[in-house]
Amino acid sequence: MNPIFDKLRHNRRLLWLCLAFILVALFVLSGTYFCPFERFFGIPCPGCGMTRALFALLRLDWRQSLTLNPMLVPTVVFAAVCIFAWARRRRNLLNSRAGLIYGCAMLAAWAIRMALYFPRVEPMVFDHNSVVGLMLRWVFHVG
Repeated sequence: MNPIFDKLRHNRRLLWLCLAFILVALFVLSGTYFCPFERFFGIPCPGCGMTRALFALLRLDWRQSLTLNPMLVPTVVFAAVCIFAWARRRRNLLNSRAGLIYGCAMLAAWAIRMALYFPRVEPMVFDHNSVVGLMLRWVFHVG
């Protein structure tokens, strides 16, 4: 039998990881992806623009990628390290000092992007059809 399938069959963590990756990829590539944070609050989350930044990076358009989300490369590197550590049954890096530093960097980059681009530049725009946007229109009677 194929050694890759043997390894997947015996390593349940790796199997679940592969299945999760396939499901997320199908979800994102299907075009039905939406951000729950943005859908509720109407403002972009810290990860908004990450997919578009990835596609810009794949086109070797570094400037557009950094404009869309400058945390793409650190996120990919941190995720790969976390997945590798998790698959090898090492410690959970998300609950470590490295996870805290990554989270603070992500929030700082988001705050800078909000200050520089919101609400004029995609993806940093306000969604008027969000729950908060609809509530604001209802309260202030703005059409």
